Amino acid sequence: MKISYFYLLLSVIAMAIIGYWTYYIAHSNKDYNDIIVGIGTAISVIATLGAGISISHENSKVNTNMKVLCLVSFVLLMIVNFCYAGFGVSMPYYVIVIGLLLIVFIGIFKKIAEINEI
Repeated sequence: MKISYFYLLLSVIAMAIIGYWTYYIAHSNKDYNDIIVGIGTAISVIATLGAGISISHENSKVNTNMKVLCLVSFVLLMIVNFCYAGFGVSMPYYVIVIGLLLIVFIGIFKKIAEINEI
């Protein structure tokens, strides 16, 4: 696997922007857990978008599977994060849902990255 540091930097910038956006949405709704939503969104973005655009695999089929997994996970996590930011956050449910989605993403990503041939 190869890491592109330029694209990793772009995903860090996107992490900061999208994390602040969800923080602002939660803060404008007078939610006291707005900082947690911003941090959770930032972690979700850097894990999915960072891996999706900055990591590449030698095998083109494995690389495609990794990119599709990252894109689907990114969209799913953004939907969940913006729903929690917009409709209110129940902290235990938010932490559990985001944590489980990230664990599933990391597990599947690691399994795909270990595959040498498809």
